[in-house]
Amino acid sequence: MTLASNPDNVYANEIDPFRRSTLEGQGLNTVTDIDATKQIYDESFDSVLMNPPFGSIPTFRIQDANVKKLEHVISLQGLKSLNKDGGRASIITGGSKNDLNHRLFMNLINENFTVEKVFNVDGKEYTRQGTSFPTRLYVIGPKSEKQVDFDQNKSWSIDEIFEQYKKDAKDGLLGRQENYEYGRPVQRIDSADTKQQSSDGSLSRQSSDE
Repeated sequence: MTLASNPDNVYANEIDPFRRSTLEGQGLNTVTDIDATKQIYDESFDSVLMNPPFGSIPTFRIQDANVKKLEHVISLQGLKSLNKDGGRASIITGGSKNDLNHRLFMNLINENFTVEKVFNVDGKEYTRQGTSFPTRLYVIGPKSEKQVDFDQNKSWSIDEIFEQYKKDAKDGLLGRQENYEYGRPVQRIDSADTKQQSSDGSLSRQSSDE
């Protein structure tokens, strides 16, 4: 998720030592190893990318709701750092079609943003990476009246998702707000000091917390 980005613009979080050392070798702006079930950064980012670990956990109270999936908790915490005024995010979670937690997760996201698209991804897409577990990709944009585009019964290949993205970009369907300048510098406040953080829409949040 980081290789195509300007490393000066990327903040990444990874607790696995090997993966973290790989990220540090890329010269990213910031690499942390923080428990991602808590809010990691106080900064506001234009883009957040998350591929958290999947699994069930004891009930976790967040946004006045009982959340029982680890990836949902990490994702909701990560979204606290997404700029509400035009920010965008993509999240990969476990994708069982019978998962009743999915609807609650979308509702919690929609309190502050809009789930624009949801793609069921067949597990066979990742067999070369040593897994065949089905996943789900959420595409999140600014708060709007747009309804989520989701076919519960359709499974997508990676190529199909990429082609759909290109089509949506061409048709102007990615939910960008008017007068929002993508790629603008983001002002970051540290105590009494003001620092400037560059952001080109490629900022990354990568989590692998337990």
